[in-house]
Amino acid sequence: MDKFAAAIGYKASGLSFILYKMPESAKYLTFGVPKASGGMRTIHAPTEKLKRLQGRLASVLLECNSEIHEKNPLPPLSHGFEKGRSIFTNAWEHKSRRYVLNIDIENFFPTINFGRIRGFFISNKDYALPAKAATLVAQIACFQGKLPQGSPCSPIVANLIAHLLDVRMVRLAKARTCTYSRYADDLTFSTNQKHFPSAIAEELTGYPGSWVLSDDLLNEVARTGFSVNHCKTRMQLRSSRQMVTGLTVNEKVNISADYYRKARKMCSSLFNHGHYYTELAAPLAPTLTVLGAAAAPLTSAPKFIEATAPLEGILSHIYYVKHLQSVKSEPDNEVRKAKGNNKVKYPAYRNMYKKFLYFRHFINPNEPLIVCEGKTDNIYLRSALKALDPAYPQLAEVKGGKLFTKIRLLKHSRTEHDILELSGGSGNIANFIAHYKSAVFNYKFRPMKFPIIVLVDNDSGQLGSVFAQANKLIKTGGPIGFTTINDFYHLCHNLYLIKTPEIGTAGESCMEDLFEASVLATTLDGKAFNPKDDKDTATQYGKFVFADKVVRPNYDKINFSQFAVILNRILAVMTHYSANKPRAATP
Repeated sequence: MDKFAAAIGYKASGLSFILYKMPESAKYLTFGVPKASGGMRTIHAPTEKLKRLQGRLASVLLECNSEIHEKNPLPPLSHGFEKGRSIFTNAWEHKSRRYVLNIDIENFFPTINFGRIRGFFISNKDYALPAKAATLVAQIACFQGKLPQGSPCSPIVANLIAHLLDVRMVRLAKARTCTYSRYADDLTFSTNQKHFPSAIAEELTGYPGSWVLSDDLLNEVARTGFSVNHCKTRMQLRSSRQMVTGLTVNEKVNISADYYRKARKMCSSLFNHGHYYTELAAPLAPTLTVLGAAAAPLTSAPKFIEATAPLEGILSHIYYVKHLQSVKSEPDNEVRKAKGNNKVKYPAYRNMYKKFLYFRHFINPNEPLIVCEGKTDNIYLRSALKALDPAYPQLAEVKGGKLFTKIRLLKHSRTEHDILELSGGSGNIANFIAHYKSAVFNYKFRPMKFPIIVLVDNDSGQLGSVFAQANKLIKTGGPIGFTTINDFYHLCHNLYLIKTPEIGTAGESCMEDLFEASVLATTLDGKAFNPKDDKDTATQYGKFVFADKVVRPNYDKINFSQFAVILNRILAVMTHYSANKPRAATP
């Protein structure tokens, strides 16, 4: 127990408590979600303590799996729950084929029981765990003796157990000139042969369109401990729409036209009226999703739906698939130059996603939003709020050592970088400000309940970019320059600009200037901090390392008093907007 617990980062006592002392009722939450094909799928979601333990186990198993693949560098046969693989890579294996056969494994996760898991980790030559350790793995992974859907370690365990199934299916497919792949419980075979091999499946004589799986295939599936759900077996011919893991594969991997049309219709309704219909899987009827309140289902839906979350998932999925298709097929084709000028022209699916994200972040924010120049500024502000608690109850509070903000800091994620083009830096901020006034009128429904606050460094480098664009729009507080000392500048609509505090006779400053000299002098592995881009990486480290390794973990030891100026300016904007908020546009 001690060695096993240590291997997954636990004390033996903590592991024993979760496995043997916690009542079963406190380990899982059980609920149903609608299946795309109809009916409900039962999910057993672990509660926080067990989820953390299962996550640790999953991480260790993934690390072991990576080491195994390094020694035996064969690509994994599963496309589900594998790094660098997805529904897209799974579908890509079967594009432009004469025949595409889809097979579903019945009760995939529940079929993998306690005994199978324990036996695998004992007998598998790559793991070969002692019996007690294998038992502990199975106890952590299982619920009521089976692998539950909803656990963070279920995917990796399922892939390990199902690898034998993959090996046998690949062998069967290759011998018949077919391609095979698996995504979770979905098996797919495809070929361009004139006739689909009867050793895998054949069409029933006298029943066109009715196909049955071969005894060879069914026996191989059964030998690996699984069974086929015959109701979901389907053969798709080139003359019809061919689907693999929800994507069309006739000529290229793509979203179905019907799926895309519905997404576009939902966006139009949201931008014009503030609500949209989302079609849930049968037997549930469509649900009206309304902004600003819990959605009232038109019939008895299992739970309320948050306003924009379902649509965001749909648009993210569309962007992911279409972007990958573009990159894999024509790497230089996604971004084109508009005819007659040098403006960038993006595809419609990207513009639709951008318009949605713009709406969610800026037109209909659910709390005041701070837009900083870079991700390090977000870390500084969060650390300052945590250190200065409870001085700013309107902005944040700390409970149990965890920070709960009442404002939102725009994440500098890949999405913001690729879609919103707000990856940080004065150039992107200036462009955002320049187009904000006109962009707002792309939406008939404009609640704008909260302010959008752009926070920038106060330096002369902003004169020709951020400050120049802001001065073209300014309503209150102008003109803007690095020597001006206004608390804030109201630019237009709900958009505001604030600067870092004016320091010294020159007045210029950046966020790092707000830290004491002793903090800035912190060395890491013999390297000194240099906030500039052109630095000697052999002897110096940059902003992100400073924020992540110095500021974040030592927030309680750092003097954040100079950050009070910024926080007070944010409060001043919130007060001003509350008193001068324009009437929302709600057609």
